[in-house]
Amino acid sequence: MDELKAAYQRLGVSEDVTKEELDKQFDLLIRKSRSNAKAGDAGKQQESEYEEDFKAIRYILNARREQEIEEATQKRLAKWGKLGGTVEKTERFFRLYKVHVLLSLIALAIVIGGAALFTNHRTEQKRLASLPPLDLSIMFLGNYQLQDESGSAEALNKAILAAFPEWKRVETKVTYLPSGEGGGMMDSAYLQKAVAELSMEKPDIYVLDDWSFEWLGKQTVLGKLDEQAAGKWKDLIKEGLAKQQQTEEDTAPHIYGMDLTTSALSADLPLNHGELIAGVRYDAARMEKAEQFIERFLSEVK
Repeated sequence: MDELKAAYQRLGVSEDVTKEELDKQFDLLIRKSRSNAKAGDAGKQQESEYEEDFKAIRYILNARREQEIEEATQKRLAKWGKLGGTVEKTERFFRLYKVHVLLSLIALAIVIGGAALFTNHRTEQKRLASLPPLDLSIMFLGNYQLQDESGSAEALNKAILAAFPEWKRVETKVTYLPSGEGGGMMDSAYLQKAVAELSMEKPDIYVLDDWSFEWLGKQTVLGKLDEQAAGKWKDLIKEGLAKQQQTEEDTAPHIYGMDLTTSALSADLPLNHGELIAGVRYDAARMEKAEQFIERFLSEVK
């Protein structure tokens, strides 16, 4: 318990801090760490401080998960009344000697998590119902940083909508992914976070830098763009813009991305970035508008 209090104190937050606030702390650490990396040897001490902050966030989240499981267990045992203690001892016995008991506890955790997700999903659905229909969802995955210090993507959304006045709503998510050259604790944390978000998010468009395109392109997430490149985009594609890749399932090279880095529209994005390689998710919900996005950016390439 003392360690948990110390974790809260280190982060300068109260014990009732929300998970969303902790996520913002994490994202802020990412931005600070990336800025600090440019300081060289002078920033090593500060980097150590950031890693300690990251450990504190992870400790708090783990402690909360354990508490939720414990509370759920006690609630379940409460229905046994005075027999609750006996039931608990019996469960502990089987936990020590029977593998299937452990599997049952895992199943219980899944049920609890599923119930929470269902509740959150219903709340989110009500919020989305009040908004205009979504025209396009985009994930920026790579060495990117929002220029808005608050971490809000609202300015980025508005910049994209300015290029598509016929659209009413876009959603963007910026996920930092290290180049894979560092290998330190913070880089591992970024990579784990990126992998987790990739498993949960299903955007229509992925915008990637060179390293993340090389990494994601080998998976089976991006759709082939050979047909579009040879057809309606043919006159727009300048030399070097079409990016090929080979996947684990198809070793023949195919076009999976278009380099939009030099597009005039890219220059208007409130985003610190290097390469901007756009690929379409293979099962994009808004395929037509995803292709329209790439086509319009291609038309403004210098």
